[in-house]
Amino acid sequence: MQIDLVFPKMPPATDGIGDHTARLAEALVQSVDVRVHTSQDAADPVPGVDVVNAFRLPPRRGILDIGDSVGTTPPDWLLVQFNQFSYGRWGLNPFLPLALYRLKQQHPPMNLAVLFHEDFVPVTSFENGVMTTWQRAQFWCLGALSDRIFFSIRPWRDRYRSWFPSTPVNHLPVGSNIPRLDADRRTVRQEIGIGARTPVLGVFGSLHASRLLTHIRAAYDAIGTDSDSTAAHTDPLLLYIGPDGADFERAMGRRRVHSAGCLPGPDVSRHFRAMDVYLAPFVDGVSTRRGSFMTGLQHGTPTVSTLGPLTDQELQRVDGQAACLAPADEPASFARAARDLMADADRRQELGETARALYDRRFSFDVIADSLLTQLCETVPS
Repeated sequence: MQIDLVFPKMPPATDGIGDHTARLAEALVQSVDVRVHTSQDAADPVPGVDVVNAFRLPPRRGILDIGDSVGTTPPDWLLVQFNQFSYGRWGLNPFLPLALYRLKQQHPPMNLAVLFHEDFVPVTSFENGVMTTWQRAQFWCLGALSDRIFFSIRPWRDRYRSWFPSTPVNHLPVGSNIPRLDADRRTVRQEIGIGARTPVLGVFGSLHASRLLTHIRAAYDAIGTDSDSTAAHTDPLLLYIGPDGADFERAMGRRRVHSAGCLPGPDVSRHFRAMDVYLAPFVDGVSTRRGSFMTGLQHGTPTVSTLGPLTDQELQRVDGQAACLAPADEPASFARAARDLMADADRRQELGETARALYDRRFSFDVIADSLLTQLCETVPS
């Protein structure tokens, strides 16, 4: 079997879905032939995978060039990684459905799948109300063209299944884009310049609108005022890994922050080893599309996150076992969970071990690739 993946960005570009594409391709190539079609001029190599600079974006119509690249050796499955804003400004690219329609007409044996990493913007402003009109139409067109549809979270799979009644609709979670290194905690802290007994709260990823900074501040303050959870009244430290260090420091005010900046994957892994508690609060709740949350599970880092309308039942069931989840609209509950976890080393170890086992069993890229192949093979023509 041959599977071709499509996404505009690939490493070294900073893009979570681009990283996901590379990691998924690397896992898939262990079982099938894989190509990646991208607009990235100089993409990092993926072992065993042919990465093709197939089109350019912008302009939007540049996506039409993908036909020449895919058509050289049409795959059994063409899997489009989709986020509205990755294919055009304002989340608009009418040429993408057209390009895929032409490919299906020119190569009838080829099957098309789309993995939706997002749906469309909600109507929270006049601007979003305008954008959502074409994004909804684009979303429906891509689904209607597909032979199989995947969503990165179960709530979207359940919500949109009725939109595509004649097409199999499935759930495919994301994994962590970070390699896991078993670095020594004490050594890593020494290298970073963090005291061995300093309570460290970790934060990882860009500060997009879904991040609840109020919850992070509340957690820090709860731990900083709780003498039972700190070592000899040492102030806690916020260890931030990501591109928005200056903004994060401003948002945290006078609280102690160590901004590590954007780091390569191995260094991100090492910094996770320095954390006592990882804070991952999301306004719509944690879900199986949050790669930054998955990194906490992967590393066995005791994690506090949020429950919301997009939280998968699978994650709800492991609340208190693999992570601690607080209602997204209750920063005080989130802060209490972080404080209680920081105060209990045995609890942190137990939570971390369960989290790591859950990740390896359910969310590693090898597991995700196997699940994808199983579902695709169900509809491959004989």
